[in-house]
Amino acid sequence: MSEILWLAVIVAVWFVVRRLTPRPPKKLKSLDQLQEAAEQGDADAQYELGWIYGSDMDKDAKAVLEYNVEKDVVKSFEWYRKAALQGHAEAQLRLSLCYSLGKGVAEDGVLSSEWLQKSVEQGYAGAQLWLGLRYYYGEEGVEKDLDKAIEWITKAANQGDELAIAHLKRLKDGAGASNTPDSLPGRFGRN
Repeated sequence: MSEILWLAVIVAVWFVVRRLTPRPPKKLKSLDQLQEAAEQGDADAQYELGWIYGSDMDKDAKAVLEYNVEKDVVKSFEWYRKAALQGHAEAQLRLSLCYSLGKGVAEDGVLSSEWLQKSVEQGYAGAQLWLGLRYYYGEEGVEKDLDKAIEWITKAANQGDELAIAHLKRLKDGAGASNTPDSLPGRFGRN
């Protein structure tokens, strides 16, 4: 594969992972207020702290600059885990990604799949898309299955998930028939 194609794949992966739960914190509060609410068990505040500590300095991180914190993937993982244990669907997906990519914790495909399933069971579109792409690529213990991939990506698209809609269009236009998974934009996982 040419260097330019590899670079395009890497950029696509980065973009898609950043887009999985693109929403910044709902409402800017002081870091102390968020910390206090999170420590009192507020799952939304816990998720927001996970997002803040896990964000890179990109377009989604404008709000993070307001908090003046350095990226800390371990703290991010810990806050996502606390929110996920309370049933927060977005945090469950992010926790799945942490386990899948080894961000703040050792890679663990089994735990990644377990947390992904919990988020999927709540009907969270980002998790449905992620599961659909796992079926498409046959990753993390999921056997490659184009029909199941389309089923889950369609569920996410039906909720208005723009990234799922783009993937579904590519699949329907024939990208899914290719033997090269890189033909579908925004490949998840490792290259």
